[in-house]
Amino acid sequence: MIKLILKLLSFLPLRLSHNLGHFIGWCLWFFNTKIKTISQKNINLCLKNLTQAEKEKVLKQSLIETGKTFTEVSKVWFNSTKKILNKTSTNDAHLLNNDQVTIFLMPHLGCWEIIGPFLAKQNKTTFFYKPLSNKKFDDLLVKTRESRGYKLASANKKGVIKLQKAILKNEWLGILPDQNPGAGNGLNIDFFDKKVSTMTLLVKLARKNNVQIISSWAERLPKAKGYLIHFEKVNFLSQTNLLEDDCLLMNQTIEKMILQKPEQYQWSYNRFKL
Repeated sequence: MIKLILKLLSFLPLRLSHNLGHFIGWCLWFFNTKIKTISQKNINLCLKNLTQAEKEKVLKQSLIETGKTFTEVSKVWFNSTKKILNKTSTNDAHLLNNDQVTIFLMPHLGCWEIIGPFLAKQNKTTFFYKPLSNKKFDDLLVKTRESRGYKLASANKKGVIKLQKAILKNEWLGILPDQNPGAGNGLNIDFFDKKVSTMTLLVKLARKNNVQIISSWAERLPKAKGYLIHFEKVNFLSQTNLLEDDCLLMNQTIEKMILQKPEQYQWSYNRFKL
């Protein structure tokens, strides 16, 4: 049933898809949903420099953008790759060098789902992902994402080995670093001046393999005009050579990315376990 609904949604023009997402997001804001509660608390914790009115504005808009995330994923998963990428552009393609192993840091900002197909057209790419608890939906997620041309590596020991093999083959990696890594798998590092459990895998791979890191996010353009993918070369390898300092630099980079378009960040993710 879920697959059928997603396929039907994929036939909608992007403007209608975003209009539907806007309505869903407005409902999430209007009613006291769990998503609204988590988003509001996270915004209050992280965007301390904003006035209360500004925070409320970001909250409402972020829930609307979350609604668009729900509806647009069907187009990314079930439309042809050519049709998807016709709506996508970048001003930073010069940073994509196939001769150098690259890890793409991709927080939950903008339309992150569209970056996979974009990168897969340039080079062989593997994305690290956290399997869903619902086996049926997880199988659908893997199948549809891999149909876009890239591979997935699950967040476990076997998946980490898969990432290391991809590096040895001179392939690219995509990692969403703002997920909670789970008990015993991360370090408590400052994120917007608040200690959060932080993934260490990305910086460990970077230091071990001497690869370049490029931050990446797909800005959702107004009036359904498409997506602008931003790339920027970054460095997390601290002079102290301490893993904690590397992770702090990574979190600071994520903060700077979010502050470019805070309303397009997924504040509903329960990063602080509220």
